[in-house]
Amino acid sequence: MREGDGSAMLDGGKSHFHYGKDEACYYPPTTIDRVLREGDVIRLGEIAVTALNMGGHTRGNTTFVLDVVEDAKSP
Repeated sequence: MREGDGSAMLDGGKSHFHYGKDEACYYPPTTIDRVLREGDVIRLGEIAVTALNMGGHTRGNTTFVLDVVEDAKSP
């Protein structure tokens, strides 16, 4: 989860900048384990995924980038 989406995640969507007034869009509140920032790396076993801020659907919209290795070659 990136900064910008935290309050909506914690309150079940009630503070969402666009859908916050539409009760049909509410969902069960959740907890946040970690707030991601630009360039943070998440390791999934031997795979490293980098978080990049990409404005879009939400204020905390994130794109995740990783290197792909095929036949022992990386692009």
